[in-house]
Amino acid sequence: MELAGLSFRDVLSMLTTNPAAEFNVSSHAGSVRLGGDGDLTVLSADPAVGDLRNFTHVLYAIRAGRVIFEAPPQH
Repeated sequence: MELAGLSFRDVLSMLTTNPAAEFNVSSHAGSVRLGGDGDLTVLSADPAVGDLRNFTHVLYAIRAGRVIFEAPPQH
């Protein structure tokens, strides 16, 4: 995506608010807010620093407010 000229904000929208809007679930999905679904992905590296590969550094995946994936500890 980076090679196609997409920015961090473009990619973030493609992963969050755009699909929520496309599937008509923006009222409860696509962003973090009170009353939302509680689905989150926590990254261990910030893609906003210029490396979009950091979107792949998943530390936690949370569904309905519960951790469903936790990356193994790094030694």
